[in-house]
Amino acid sequence: MRAVLAYFPSSQQAQQVAEILTQQGYETQIDSVHKYPGEGVTTQMNPLTGRFASLTTMTLGLDADDLYTDDDHQYLGQALAADPAASGMAGSPEPQPIDQGHWQLMVVVKDDADAEKVNRICAEHGALF
Repeated sequence: MRAVLAYFPSSQQAQQVAEILTQQGYETQIDSVHKYPGEGVTTQMNPLTGRFASLTTMTLGLDADDLYTDDDHQYLGQALAADPAASGMAGSPEPQPIDQGHWQLMVVVKDDADAEKVNRICAEHGALF
């Protein structure tokens, strides 16, 4: 068995492909993928006063509480501040699927022999791999 990870720009596209593949006997699962954690900033801030939690709070719109992991309370602010969207200092030569709005991730479990068929069906409906 093997898994295919396909990104889709909308949940409707992902669901449509999942229905097609399920009818053909494949297991599928769709999840939303987010580049940044949390729900966004919930309080107003004024950078002129110096009262803001971090660079990522200002530039990426993340709430300070979202910058800690649930499991081990590690702070994510430093890693997120290195993102080109926060610092503007670097970038990827090729946009990544999640940067292009491909927020829906579909996982398809299949036999190795069916790889081309599943990839073709997903690609025909706008998937990126």
